[in-house]
Amino acid sequence: MEQNLTLKPEELYFLGSVLRAKYIDYAYVAAMDDISKNRGVYESEARRVLTDAGVITEDFSGGLEVAENAKALLRPVFFGEYEACIDISFMSEMQMAATVRFHSLDGTITQVIGTAEGKLMLSSVTKEDIGKIVKSLLPPDYPAVQPETADEIPRESVSRIIAVKHSYIGKSAAVKLFAESNGILYSETESGQAQSLSAEMFEEQVRGILKEVL
Repeated sequence: MEQNLTLKPEELYFLGSVLRAKYIDYAYVAAMDDISKNRGVYESEARRVLTDAGVITEDFSGGLEVAENAKALLRPVFFGEYEACIDISFMSEMQMAATVRFHSLDGTITQVIGTAEGKLMLSSVTKEDIGKIVKSLLPPDYPAVQPETADEIPRESVSRIIAVKHSYIGKSAAVKLFAESNGILYSETESGQAQSLSAEMFEEQVRGILKEVL
């Protein structure tokens, strides 16, 4: 059964304190309002909203328990040692940037997407779901590219930047950048040249970064 949960960053942080989180991505902390001056108000409001939504319950002694379906989504976010991210930036001001994060724990993957309202939408996804997301990064009419190298990407016509990252928390990290120019994606080779990519090459390079969740 599909599971999802939409939270304010402050509510996610509050749930992390309830579950005694081992990790929390700094991006979620950075998205919060400054709670340091009104911490009591923030905690009271988060508790009220989450209780009303059935995400947490309070026992007679005041202890808090997180609902099992919510806990299943939150555990990879707070305790998973692997996370990955796809960042998409557009050069046009008419198009919104987009970020998709993936947290993995014991074969369970939680996807986190920021909404236009500044909230975080958590969903349970599979490797097959992520594979579809990767394929959707290319338009259906992406040209049949014969890979070529050049000293640099035609920067004046760059329309989109895609950054694919992964991190083994506290151990290692990797990032791969792709630039789209004139409808063709490019990446940088080990020698520092720009290489145009076929659809197959692009998917292979993305999978190389997202290997734990693909």
